[in-house]
Amino acid sequence: MGELRKLGVTVSVTSVRNVCRRHGLPPAWPREGPNWSEFLRSQGAEHAGHRLFHIDAVNGRDCILFVIDIERRVVHLLGVTTNSNGQRVTQMVRSLVCDPEEAKRAIRFQIGDRDTKVTAAFDEVLRSAHIQTVRTPVRAPRANAFAERWVETVRAECLDHLLISCASRISAGRAGAGSSGSGAP
Repeated sequence: MGELRKLGVTVSVTSVRNVCRRHGLPPAWPREGPNWSEFLRSQGAEHAGHRLFHIDAVNGRDCILFVIDIERRVVHLLGVTTNSNGQRVTQMVRSLVCDPEEAKRAIRFQIGDRDTKVTAAFDEVLRSAHIQTVRTPVRAPRANAFAERWVETVRAECLDHLLISCASRISAGRAGAGSSGSGAP
């Protein structure tokens, strides 16, 4: 029922019980182990989240890829591009894996959404650095809440008040500010 409710479908407990009984399915027992929030809190030092988001510019649409270190709440802007295909996004993540300062960090899990631009090659680059990719459930933005909150903040505080003329302007701002920001999103 909970998953159906998230999709906007209303079903009574009795209907679910009758369908399960008719098909010989036993009742679902409570899951053992921590829920998603408890998992993130307990393993926060080993997690990072990535997200692709689009901004509308005068000359078209630009795509930004970033990674947020959940424990330190540091955002790494990996790249800005107008050509956001799987090959370009994979090249962007290589810049994070090849960064010697970030190589010292013990990130074990990379949480990301199910964007089609995040391909198997993207996962392979992370796997080569011993980082496991964890995909969020479908239509569950709270599963990658830190990254989603950062996108909301950037849109509300910056992009709603600026007119972006081209991706090079964003890249120039990135170079001036360094490759990462600090503080809570």
